Amino acid sequence: MEPDFARLTLGADFYFVRHGESEGNRDNIIQGHQDAPLSENGRAQAGAVGRWFTGRPVDSVFASPLQRAFETASIICRTATLPVPTVDASIKELNTGMFSGLSTTVIQERFPEEWARFQRESWEGVPGAESVDSLRKRAIEHWNSLIERAHDRHRTTLSVSHGGMLQWLIKVTAGSTNWMPLFSASNCGIFHFVVRPIPGKSASYFREWRLINHVVY
Repeated sequence: MEPDFARLTLGADFYFVRHGESEGNRDNIIQGHQDAPLSENGRAQAGAVGRWFTGRPVDSVFASPLQRAFETASIICRTATLPVPTVDASIKELNTGMFSGLSTTVIQERFPEEWARFQRESWEGVPGAESVDSLRKRAIEHWNSLIERAHDRHRTTLSVSHGGMLQWLIKVTAGSTNWMPLFSASNCGIFHFVVRPIPGKSASYFREWRLINHVVY
C-alpha cells in the first residue's frame, strides 16, 4: 500500500521539517523515543524556520508528541503566525532499540559488532529497533491523513518530525522498502512535496520533492 496521491484532484503542498537541535543531538546521544528539549541553538534554528514560513500560507500544522519536535513546531507557529500545532503520534521518531540513550562513542566502544551492522544496514541491523514495516505503516498513515485533509481545503500543511521518520515519509512516496540510500536531513531542514494534477488526464498527477535543507539564522 502507498499514499493515494491521485485523489488530490486540486493539488496540494506538503512541508516537512526535522526538529531543531536537541540537547541529545548536541551531545551525540541516540534518542529514539526518549525525550529531550531543544538546545539554545535548536531554538534559534526553529525561529529561523518560522521566519522562512512568515507570509507563506499554511492551513494546518502537525507535530510529533516528543518535546524536541513539538517545541520546534510551536516556535515556528508563533514566529510565522501559523495555526497551533496538532500532536500526531504517527510521526513520532522511530524506536532506536538497544542504542537508545547512549552516545555514539559509547555504542562504538560497547557494541562494535552492532555498530558495524548499523553502518551497513541502518536501523534494520540494530537489535530492538523499530521495523521497516512499522515505519512504512506509520508514514503511510500520516500521508493518508494529509490527503484526506486536502479534500477539506487544508491543501498546504506542515509536519514537524524527526530524522529517522522523515526518511520514511519521503521513501513511501516512491514505494521504497529499504533504508538505503539515506536522505540528508539536518536539524530544521525543510522538505517541500508538491502535488499537481495533470490537466485532461484522469487519475494522473505530478509530484516533486524540493529540499530546502540549509536555513540561515
